[in-house]
Amino acid sequence: MQVRHSREARFAVYLVDPGPNRPGVLVLLEEVLGLRQDAAAEFLREFPSLITFLETEGAARNLADRFRDFDAVAVVRPADKPLAPAPVEEVQLLPAQRVISILLMFLGVIQVGVSFLWLQQRYYAASLFGFILAVYELVYFGLRLRR
Repeated sequence: MQVRHSREARFAVYLVDPGPNRPGVLVLLEEVLGLRQDAAAEFLREFPSLITFLETEGAARNLADRFRDFDAVAVVRPADKPLAPAPVEEVQLLPAQRVISILLMFLGVIQVGVSFLWLQQRYYAASLFGFILAVYELVYFGLRLRR
């Protein structure tokens, strides 16, 4: 994703949120930047995304307004003060969610026993799918507890 920058460019336009009309924003990016669709789509992968540098604040605000027409959020910043990416917060399980995960893991252990019981009674299909369910529960909820 190469953005053109001239010495006279004093303002930068960043796309913060493409909104619900991504195809419209993509067409606007193609038009403004003169790129092919696949190259313009790179600007829609991570946010905030530096779109371009412009010489005047008015031109930068006009471009931001064009994004607003597509319900997208674009901001204008001085070129020497870049927009920092938003921090990502780590989400912890609530105590109730933790208890439910432990109970579901316990159910997975019980399901392993039930699967072997079904195997002894020659319910092969039930035993197989019961065992698959048990392994899924143990792995999924075990990994959730490790976070």
